[in-house]
Amino acid sequence: MIGNKNKAQSKDVVFDVVEQMHEGLQIIDENFCYVYINKAAAQHGKKTSPDELTGRAMMDCYPGIQETEMFSLLKKTMSDNKTRRMENEFKFPDGSKVWFDLLFESHDQGVLIRSLDITERKSVEAQLTHSEKMNALGKLAGGVAHDFNNKLGIMKIYCDMASQLVGPKEKNLQKYINQIYSAIEESTTLTKQLLTLSRKQILELKPMNVNDVIGKLQLALSQMMGESIELKFHLDPNVHEINMDPSQIDQIFLNLIVNAKEAMPNGGTLIIESTNIFLDEEYCRLHPEAEVGEYVVVSLTDNGVGMSAEMQKQIFEPFFSSKVWDGGTGLGLATVHAIIRQARGLIWVYSEEGIGTTFKVYFPKSKQKPLAPRKSNPDKTIGDLVGSETLLLTEDDDMLREAVTEALEGAGYNLFVAATVEEAEEKFAANRNEISLLVTDLILKKSKGNDLAKSLKEKKPDLKILFISGYTENSISHQGILDEDCVLLQKPFSIKSMLEVIRKILDAELVRGVF
Repeated sequence: MIGNKNKAQSKDVVFDVVEQMHEGLQIIDENFCYVYINKAAAQHGKKTSPDELTGRAMMDCYPGIQETEMFSLLKKTMSDNKTRRMENEFKFPDGSKVWFDLLFESHDQGVLIRSLDITERKSVEAQLTHSEKMNALGKLAGGVAHDFNNKLGIMKIYCDMASQLVGPKEKNLQKYINQIYSAIEESTTLTKQLLTLSRKQILELKPMNVNDVIGKLQLALSQMMGESIELKFHLDPNVHEINMDPSQIDQIFLNLIVNAKEAMPNGGTLIIESTNIFLDEEYCRLHPEAEVGEYVVVSLTDNGVGMSAEMQKQIFEPFFSSKVWDGGTGLGLATVHAIIRQARGLIWVYSEEGIGTTFKVYFPKSKQKPLAPRKSNPDKTIGDLVGSETLLLTEDDDMLREAVTEALEGAGYNLFVAATVEEAEEKFAANRNEISLLVTDLILKKSKGNDLAKSLKEKKPDLKILFISGYTENSISHQGILDEDCVLLQKPFSIKSMLEVIRKILDAELVRGVF
């Protein structure tokens, strides 16, 4: 009697252990009825108790389950007794979806199915996969834009030179040059978008208040929306300062607002809100792109047509559009996403078809000091921006190097010209005392301009530096802030802008900034 009692107690202990498991266990008989199901498996199936399933056919409990891949594997295991495993996205009758890791094993009463909820893991994997995809597209876009910027720079410089040679009677020729110049400017806008996608655009981050930014845009927004769309603002007066590029934060909001307008063709309401928020470790564990810390979140909510779940997955991808092609580049939201990520922010979209869409933009609380303000001399002409100092120019693009050389020599400067770092170091070693300024591309073949600059400054501490680049990888820190005492001129640049910056550096008026 005592032995039987111990056996009964042991069975009770085993039963209690199985019932308390996080892993779901269920036994399905040859008629596809639930013979046994533990509490975890019942919860996986969105049932309050195993009694709701025990003794019933799977097809009755979950209509359509017989059409799924999971049911097909169950039948195969039923017939050949082979163990199988799969990851399965189970769609419930209410439309919700959950991912399970399933193991099918033969059992004397049918098939034993062990299930583990992996929805959280799949969500994190999907975010990481999307991030990798965006990074790959960004690298491709950045490489294309870098090469294209060099060519645009050549065109711009020679347009400037041609303009100086045009006489007052050659009005048509000047008109044609101006048209070429306009085309260059439009192309430059496109390359900036591509560089933003690659997160290699130069950001001039400054402390600012998002409420002030939204306030300045308010009149323009009202005119843009028209009378059919009502604008509502709920802005927290105590929001933190953030660090953003002033021109690019406008681009973020205008892009999102234009999208909201297009989602409400028959009118509606757009609500813009701001508030402070703290993202904790648990949130960041579920969202790998996020970092623990304080943020300002700006929400834009419309009651328009909304988006499908599939569209939401693709909405930030380059060249994706839900609209019939209208002549645009398809880079709007992709550019917004890249700007925000480069500034270490986040953007999420929440949408329901027929109900509306909310975009939430998370800007990290400002911790950075502002860059030195730009100075400009709008009244000065190219003829005013001359000099006689000796410069060392390092550029690996042959045509651009030739164009810059011609422009600098035309302005009176003495030049040593190098195509490689090795050549630059050799010419510097032989002419160190004469050289006042190094003008170098940041990205050179097999090396980087900032490494060259550091090497030469060690040999001549008073050497002044001007970096030129369409994009950068190492001169900008991971927050997108310029290194200390660094001046960078972005390609493509005009002769005037180049000469103006060089003159300011040589005259000690400028030690830091982006142009």
